[in-house]
Amino acid sequence: MFALQRVRQFRLLSALVVGSIVCCAKSVNEPGNMSFVKETVDKLLKGYDIRLRPDFGGAPVAVGMSIDVASIDMVSEVNMVSRGGGGGGGGIRTPIYPPPLPHLHHGLI
Repeated sequence: MFALQRVRQFRLLSALVVGSIVCCAKSVNEPGNMSFVKETVDKLLKGYDIRLRPDFGGAPVAVGMSIDVASIDMVSEVNMVSRGGGGGGGGIRTPIYPPPLPHLHHGLI
């Protein structure tokens, strides 16, 4: 008997919670509430600097990464970009390489 009463109370409470969530979700989309939503988000992000990681100044964070190479094509001198400014096709073609990457500390930032 007591268990049945607890189940009914739980169902009633669940229905009320779901109903309130649905009502709130619908009211957020109304144009009149956008200022309230913006104000709430602004309060949450007050003092937050997007350029800093969480716990900045603490211990380093280990970051793992895996890279899958989909394909490697043939190297062709014809398709290389020339650094020379001479306008014709008869000069020496020098490939342009990307700048070197900064020294990484084995996955730690």
